[in-house]
Amino acid sequence: MIKKTKQVFKLKSLLLLFFLSLYTFSFAQKIHPKKGKITFTLLKKDSVLTVLHFAGKRIEPVRERKFIHEFQDSIIKHHEVFRRENGTIDIGKSKYISKKLGRTYAANSNDEPIYNRSYEYPYKDYRKETFRIVERSNKKKKIKGFKCFHIIIEGTKKYSELHKVLTIYDMYVTEKIKCDYHPVLEAKSFLENYYPLEIKVSATSINNDESATDYMKKVDKMFNREYGKVKLYTLESIEIN
Repeated sequence: MIKKTKQVFKLKSLLLLFFLSLYTFSFAQKIHPKKGKITFTLLKKDSVLTVLHFAGKRIEPVRERKFIHEFQDSIIKHHEVFRRENGTIDIGKSKYISKKLGRTYAANSNDEPIYNRSYEYPYKDYRKETFRIVERSNKKKKIKGFKCFHIIIEGTKKYSELHKVLTIYDMYVTEKIKCDYHPVLEAKSFLENYYPLEIKVSATSINNDESATDYMKKVDKMFNREYGKVKLYTLESIEIN
């Protein structure tokens, strides 16, 4: 009886060791970015390039917009670069995300984080959307060396009791990268499982609050965005470790 108990204990120990080894191997195979850079690009179509005029000045439309994450151990530097139709390059202001504290900090004139309560705010999903998977197809694609599969996510954001916006995220995602922070998609609840390397976004107003819808369209036009049209974010470069 004692011999049999020892054999059972030994078998359980071996099984536990096997599963621990398997978990450790799986964890080691995934990339948890600590250093490097990820850059996504949003290229605007000719149909949405509109010259704006503000205070008597002509403002050239943005042809290309880059979203960049630079990983510096527990700190992520996020900034954007805008290339206008006339070739002018504008550099957006940086912000710094503390992975350890879960907070975001503004940058000073020297492009350094300001660790001051007056210049910080909690990192949170700026869209405040509720996500659900509506399709996971068999389509696959290799992006910059990463094996990706196709998935469609539906996000619902509530603006008021009368007005909601339904956003469809048609994406190719990888499970190789494990990171709660993404240059384009600020949604920790989704990033826990998948990391998108190609994102196609379309949004539709799904309630009858016309005044809210018209207001949103005006705001989006001011910032030269394509409300109600498809935006395609593609991975330009990725060098992380």
